[in-house]
Order: sequence, then C-alpha cells, then structure tokens
Amino acid sequence: MHLKAGCYNNKADKQSKRRKSCQQLDRQIKLINTWAEQQAGTKYVILGDFNRQLKNTADKYGKRLQESGLQSTGNNNASQCFSRRYDKNQRWTLRNYRQYIDHILLSNSAHIALEPGSFRQHVFAKDDVLNTYLSDHCPISVTLNF
Repeated sequence: MHLKAGCYNNKADKQSKRRKSCQQLDRQIKLINTWAEQQAGTKYVILGDFNRQLKNTADKYGKRLQESGLQSTGNNNASQCFSRRYDKNQRWTLRNYRQYIDHILLSNSAHIALEPGSFRQHVFAKDDVLNTYLSDHCPISVTLNF
C-alpha cells in the first residue's frame, strides 16, 4: 500500500480540502474503509507507506482508519531511520523523520495474534545510507501468533 503524500496536519494547511493531494488521500481512505468493512471478522494485515503519522492523535485520517477497526502495531518511540538528501551545499547529508510513516495495520481479529512488544524497525547503518542508494524508508516488522 502506498498512500498519497502532501496532505499535512499543520496550521499552514488550513485549505487541505481543496488540495488535490488531500482529495486523493480522502478517496484512498474511503476505499480502504469500505474494503475493511466488507472483510468483517476476517484476519488480515494492511502494510506499507501510509505517508501519515498515524500515532499522532491529531491525524484525522488515522482516526478514520481506526473507526473501521484497523489497529496500528507501531509504537510511539521516535523513528531511528535515516535517509540521505542532497543539501544546498551540494553534499549528501543524513535526514531523520522522527515519526513513523510506514505502518502495519491489523484487523481486530488479527490483532489478537499480535505478540506484544514485537514491533521492530530495521535500520540501515548511517555509512551505508550516505554511500549507497538505499530506500528512504526502513523496514518494519511484527510477530503474529496464529
């Protein structure tokens, strides 16, 4: 899953409903919610790049996903994932987004199989990030005991 980026929850984004990215994200969330409601009682996992800080209680899209019975497996710890960016001095530097935007969501019936405390972020070594072309996302994982 890869949800639309560019629809933010900050005060400068007061016109978010008019923004194309927010309109597209809104349609994507509706599709996920409709699909999730059709799966009532089944065990399933939705994972990927949500481009959302779902653990942020101010995230209205995260709240809408929870209303469909989707539960986040992440934690509130800061992300340790680094990516590289080309700065204004034309050098590669490290950047860290402190909030997770990649998530693993579970249906209610799958959530009972989640091993408590099993959420992990698998980070790349900083030297590897700077010297090779790696993803700007670090893998995440959980353990499910069915």
